[in-house]
Amino acid sequence: MVTEISNDSTEEEKVEWLTHLVQESKQHLQDGASFGDLVGVNKEQMEVLYALGYSLYNSMKFDDACSVFRLLCLYDGAQVRFWLGLGGCLENLKKYQEAADAYTMGSMMSGLMDPEPMYYAASCFLKMKNKEAAESALEFIDIMGRDGNVHDIDFKNRAKVLLDTIRKNK
Repeated sequence: MVTEISNDSTEEEKVEWLTHLVQESKQHLQDGASFGDLVGVNKEQMEVLYALGYSLYNSMKFDDACSVFRLLCLYDGAQVRFWLGLGGCLENLKKYQEAADAYTMGSMMSGLMDPEPMYYAASCFLKMKNKEAAESALEFIDIMGRDGNVHDIDFKNRAKVLLDTIRKNK
């Protein structure tokens, strides 16, 4: 087994090393590691990046914030807040389909428990004049949420109001 690769390595050694690296990385990911873990980005660095993205977002530098949130989603796609940040940036850039996709991904990463990302996806669908997709997203929110969670109850209530409004205006 080749543990290091050098310029003097044969093609066969390079392929063997790369194959081992891919298999080892795959195993780490299956064991719950994030891509950020694999490339050596620690939790503190992730928090610094998140603070940077959040600051850029609040400064209305959405293109720059979008780049930071894309990186965060790549490094740890399981973090719903990273997807919400990316979706918010894209929505402010009027890239509604991409924003809806990011929000939907955030919803998936929550295990379909957190209704907030799906609510914002529905909002993007409305901005694209796709009432049918918005209705579907809002209806889905009804089965989402964690019992007794105030945040979830708030977004479920918002979804019901918005869904009622859409249906009244058909």
